[in-house]
Amino acid sequence: MARIYCDTDTLFSNIKRHENEPKAQRELEALEELLAYHRAGQIEMFRSLINRRELEETKSLSQLEKLRADYESLPPLPKDERPYGSEFLVTDPRGGCISNPLVSDVQDETRCAEVTNRGLTIRDAQHIT
Repeated sequence: MARIYCDTDTLFSNIKRHENEPKAQRELEALEELLAYHRAGQIEMFRSLINRRELEETKSLSQLEKLRADYESLPPLPKDERPYGSEFLVTDPRGGCISNPLVSDVQDETRCAEVTNRGLTIRDAQHIT
């Protein structure tokens, strides 16, 4: 079965905003076809936490709600976070503490830097890696 990773730009509501433009019309048709295959169980489409960070920057509340719905309609990418340690904070004199896991949305920081050095933006490099 084909597995497809969806960048934030491929969320339905992102493309729909520009539906009067010929390029966006073609993109919408392709995305609608992919979504139909996904709903029929013929392909798998995934989202990542990087998508969520990007869509949370949306200024328009109505657009943000639409993007969140698009995001939530896709299953999460398996193993989307990479743990790399934890942080301990002592909270009282008796030794009570809080442990916070430290995680990254990027699986391979070295490759992410390599891709960025080739000219991609940090966000695009994070999506790829």
